[in-house]
Amino acid sequence: MCCMNGRISLPDLPTSPELLELFRDQTTTGRHFRKFIRLYNHSFAFTSMGVHVDQNLSSTSRGIYTFRAQGGIYHQIGSLLPNTNARPRFLQLYIYDTEHEIENRILESESLHRDIVERIQIILDEQNPFVRTFRQLARRPDLHQCKLIIKEQAPNQPQYSLPTASQVAAIVVGGDEAGLLSGRDILVQTLSGALITVQDVAGYYDPLQYPLLFPFGTYGWDINSRTNNGAKVTCREYYAYICQIRHNTSSLLLYGGRLLQQYAVDNYVKMESHKLRWIRQNQLAIWAEQYQGLQDAFQAGENEADNVGRRTILPSSFVGSPRDMVQRFQDAMSLVQKFGKPDLFITMTCNPGWDEIRNELLPGQIAQDRPDLLTRVFKSKFEQFKHDVVNIGVFGTVIAYVYVFEFQKRGLPHVHMLLIIDENDKLRNPDDYDQIVRAEIPAKEEQPQLHCAVLKHMIHGPCGIQNPRSPCMKNGKCKKGYPKPFSLETYQVGVRELWNEFYTYMVEDYPSSSEATDVVRTNLLLNDLKVLLLQHGKHITDYDLPVATAASEQISAIPRIIQDEINIPVVDEEINFLDKLNHDQRVAYNTIMGVIERKESMIFFVDGPGGTGKTFLYRTLLANLRKLGHIAIATATSGIAATLLPGGRTAHSRFKIPLTPDASSTCSISIQSDLAELIRRATVVVWDEAPMVNRRAVEAFDRTLKDIMEVDSPFGGKVVIFGGDFRQVLPVVPNGTRSEMIDACIVKSPLWRYVKVLHLKYNMRTINDEHFAEYVRRIGDGNEPFTKDDLVKVPSSMAIQWEGEHSVYNLIEEVFPDLHNHASDAKYMVDRALLTPINDDVDKLNAKIISQFPGEEVTLHSFDEVEEDTQHLYQQEFLNSISPGGKMNKSTFKGRKNGSWGTTIHNSGAIDSSRVNDTAFWEMWKANQSISNIGSIDNKVVKLRIYSPGWGCTVQADKTQLWRMVKRVLISQLYESSNVHDHKDRGKTKGLDDMVIMQFIKTQADLDHLMYKELCKIVTRLMANAAGKQLESPTKDIDPSSSSH
Repeated sequence: MCCMNGRISLPDLPTSPELLELFRDQTTTGRHFRKFIRLYNHSFAFTSMGVHVDQNLSSTSRGIYTFRAQGGIYHQIGSLLPNTNARPRFLQLYIYDTEHEIENRILESESLHRDIVERIQIILDEQNPFVRTFRQLARRPDLHQCKLIIKEQAPNQPQYSLPTASQVAAIVVGGDEAGLLSGRDILVQTLSGALITVQDVAGYYDPLQYPLLFPFGTYGWDINSRTNNGAKVTCREYYAYICQIRHNTSSLLLYGGRLLQQYAVDNYVKMESHKLRWIRQNQLAIWAEQYQGLQDAFQAGENEADNVGRRTILPSSFVGSPRDMVQRFQDAMSLVQKFGKPDLFITMTCNPGWDEIRNELLPGQIAQDRPDLLTRVFKSKFEQFKHDVVNIGVFGTVIAYVYVFEFQKRGLPHVHMLLIIDENDKLRNPDDYDQIVRAEIPAKEEQPQLHCAVLKHMIHGPCGIQNPRSPCMKNGKCKKGYPKPFSLETYQVGVRELWNEFYTYMVEDYPSSSEATDVVRTNLLLNDLKVLLLQHGKHITDYDLPVATAASEQISAIPRIIQDEINIPVVDEEINFLDKLNHDQRVAYNTIMGVIERKESMIFFVDGPGGTGKTFLYRTLLANLRKLGHIAIATATSGIAATLLPGGRTAHSRFKIPLTPDASSTCSISIQSDLAELIRRATVVVWDEAPMVNRRAVEAFDRTLKDIMEVDSPFGGKVVIFGGDFRQVLPVVPNGTRSEMIDACIVKSPLWRYVKVLHLKYNMRTINDEHFAEYVRRIGDGNEPFTKDDLVKVPSSMAIQWEGEHSVYNLIEEVFPDLHNHASDAKYMVDRALLTPINDDVDKLNAKIISQFPGEEVTLHSFDEVEEDTQHLYQQEFLNSISPGGKMNKSTFKGRKNGSWGTTIHNSGAIDSSRVNDTAFWEMWKANQSISNIGSIDNKVVKLRIYSPGWGCTVQADKTQLWRMVKRVLISQLYESSNVHDHKDRGKTKGLDDMVIMQFIKTQADLDHLMYKELCKIVTRLMANAAGKQLESPTKDIDPSSSSH
């Protein structure tokens, strides 16, 4: 590692005896210097360092100090003189106001001691060529006309030869610098105000940032670095060489302590940056275009604003890339497939107290000062451990193994190792495990060395009342469960005991209808356990488990998918919905139930704008059919709509519909499958939001049902209930033309002529404002007059003319009047919201509202965790990356105030998009209030992930909300026709002033009317035909008197 078996040979770094004495000083002064060495280096550095440091790990209050950088690292250099009224910093300290230089340096931090600063300054003035150049520049009377060129190391310069002042920098006056600049030289101006990024491939990168490690200004690695023999040296080879221990020399690097950590991380990031840069510039060389899924990524990029830009493919050769991780996972799975599941999971951690580490520490150092030493010793010990385990076979013959190195948050390495043991050496009984696992304290007299080792390394604690500040303490008790009950020996846990302990939790996985009993659910559980045990070569009779009843065999013959449908709970409240149906809903209900009772086949389409009670009708039908023992399959095109139906699934998921169906597609359902049997037994299929789906998907479902039912009638003779609103979202055809989008609609399908339309007209959401409901319906039906530019005229009472930024604040004042005095009023907040179609507009509105909210604005940092993840297997970066579609991945949330409101995602218990009070953040989750969907929760710890402020949201996020005071804000031109209508349909109450059109582009209050007029005419005509008569129906016609209005 250090010299590549002699291939790498570089001169030693020059050492400053005066600085070395300070590094080695064991007095109070020396200990203080080493503790704050990063601050002292920062005070004397010539360049600034841009990096986001994890302050939780760099805090010295508890635990081990660790320098952990998050994101990229870059160095920048400023002008020679500070701006007006600004104090000098970095290289300016060497030039400007040198009479007060010590005072200006101490201003960098209160922790700096004056005597140490003076001492370092004297050393650098004598030894550092950069400092001597800056001092020379400070004495020039024409300073304001001067510029400084920091020079790149000459290609023929001997490595590590002490540079002179003229070799590292040159002072130029006026405009003579053009002929002196070359390569990667930096030109620093007197007063430019701009920062120049220091290239990480230049030799001056290190000495400008780390003057305490390179007091002689010794150049570091650059792209021209050579060995003593003239061979080229890579960045990794260079830094691996200079960081090695050599007993005949004293290296300031190895005395650097916390500064060494920063230096190591800085240059590791430099090496990774070089790799990424090469990959980005050599995409053709790695055949990036051949990677599977590239076209899908580009297609997704057309719709994801967060991913817009040029894409760079990371090959599997880049360690840590997604392809590298997938390849490693697949390699491990191949081993498991060939040799069987792993037998032993071993974790080996680094112990800073190992003699090999302690003996190599320099005077005054502790283990955390030497990350190089920790990793080298740990790697050596692991190689020996692996030799003992794999080659010698201390646990038996190993036929396959995998392992992975990780670094804990506190910087220490550890390794996870999986072993697959030969069949003859597998552990099969308690005695075998006792041979390799000791869960007891050995007798001191018999095994004194092992006794001491167990007490030192394997005892948990102290915690509890003896140490309530222990890291394992949570909510007043140890989260690891210590102290644990003592057991004299290893034994096979009684299966009946486990059954009794976990039966309640296991049986909860089996939903039950009102007729199902605990006996039925128990038999279902025993049947599944039987199947699982058979997969492992065991039988349920081998264990002390309850005996299934005689009916168990009959139950086991029923496929699980059918059992789940039969056991969907039926709520009495939904049965009673029947008494609450309005006239249109009652007509539709009787029509559908009449067809089912007569055992006829029919295709229905329940048509109605948002708010007319379509979902209410579906839930009533489903509840009453299931109460009568029928199987009713509930589906919807969108996931949100599916969750509103008991037992609902998306149609694509339930029926295995192809993602890109064509004119001959069928669903991926085998005629012999359990799903096919479920469809045969089903009485009715409900498909909500059908206008959103491409008609090819419906036709594929029709062909599949004909095959399954072996009946050549539409949908195999089943009763199918479609529903939705053509005034809302239509099928999406990527990059499609107008004719292609119209052709994708279900009304253009040959199946539509068999459909009977049931109309729901009464809008229950706008029951108190029929004029508004009628206005919305006219727009959706295409009957509202429009101008020659396809614009719909909006009543002046609904529009706010855009007259500048204050128009937005006027709107906010109208929706949230007297916000300052109602900040903590939950009832006030829950009834108000601003809706807009685009996420960007939501962010802008929320930012303006929070600026008026009382209190100090803060930035919150998220901390995501997996419950019971004691091994820290999931990194923060991965958990931060998990977010639902349409929401950005964020680990920080800006613009939050105490008492403000937010929306939730990925929470336990609360519903997605619930609105919560941010008071929880300031009161440590003790008083978290959720005001939407889940009521109020007081004095209870609720685990949430807050996404964004909750005053404004998009129309789609509004689907599950009920508000009384709602303003729809169309800030920019609408991008989707049907969204206009959907935009108007949300909310608990309506009024002509509920829609606010704020056009930034247009000068008049006109609303884009993009609903295709052809489609309006087609839908109107075909619905009229379908409602008036049944064309070519394969079954008996319905009595016209029973048809809907």
